[in-house]
Amino acid sequence: MSATTKFPDILGTDWNCIAEPPLPKKDCPNYDYPGPELDNTTGEWLCRKCFRVLGNQNSTDDEIHDDDVIDDENAEEVEIAYVAEGEKNTDFSPEKTKRVNINREIQKIIAIINNTDQEFAMSLSNNQYHIADTIIRLMDKNVEGFQIGGRYRPRIIAVNSHLLKRLPYTAAMKVLKITNKTVNPKKVLLDNLYRTDIDNPMDRAISDIGKQLGVNDKIISLAIEEYGKQPRTNKEPKILAQAGAWLYLYAKKSNFKLTKKDFSKIPNLSRDALNRAIASYKDLPQS
Repeated sequence: MSATTKFPDILGTDWNCIAEPPLPKKDCPNYDYPGPELDNTTGEWLCRKCFRVLGNQNSTDDEIHDDDVIDDENAEEVEIAYVAEGEKNTDFSPEKTKRVNINREIQKIIAIINNTDQEFAMSLSNNQYHIADTIIRLMDKNVEGFQIGGRYRPRIIAVNSHLLKRLPYTAAMKVLKITNKTVNPKKVLLDNLYRTDIDNPMDRAISDIGKQLGVNDKIISLAIEEYGKQPRTNKEPKILAQAGAWLYLYAKKSNFKLTKKDFSKIPNLSRDALNRAIASYKDLPQS
């Protein structure tokens, strides 16, 4: 039987995407190149798109682990490296290290609370890049409650609670083994720092996508400003796809190099949805 992935020695011969929901082959990076990335510290193979743990460097096909194999939540600083097409890269930035660890903890939280608070789990999944970006930014500024050295889990819950405008259900807090007093002060701080009137979902999505793709702040700010002047309707219902399409078109108009292929790096954004959103914006009458 032929392998379903170009990496059978890592993922086994019968690989299926383990994202929730599973991505089509064209969007999952583990069927074809670039493939998984290796954490040299733990020996674990990670999905470079959703940061789930796919297996261990020393595993055989029968020992491939699912996303329950995740480092202890207190492990914050590890060196990450990956192997791609025979080339090893150990020059990962501290920010990338933090982002990988935060996203891995988010996946762990989602798995724990999905049955007790599905709405909160879905919000975590949809906002994972924004959550990581917020935590890293506050850590870099040494904001109280977000200083380097603390656990990621209460911070993740606090940021998502701010976005969702509520704490997790009591049952979810219980299975996560965290208390209101460890989360609520952080949420209150975030509520005060980021008021609802400037926390527009479309603005946030444009900003998140732009930062992840390395778009400079000026282009991101101008794209948000332009959209705010006259919000456009779009036949594609997903905010993430609308934001990606708007940023793509604005970057193109501003002569900033951004290709559709670049957007494959964005978790939960499919190529089809992006193309539909782009086409819908193009069909609108030009002002």
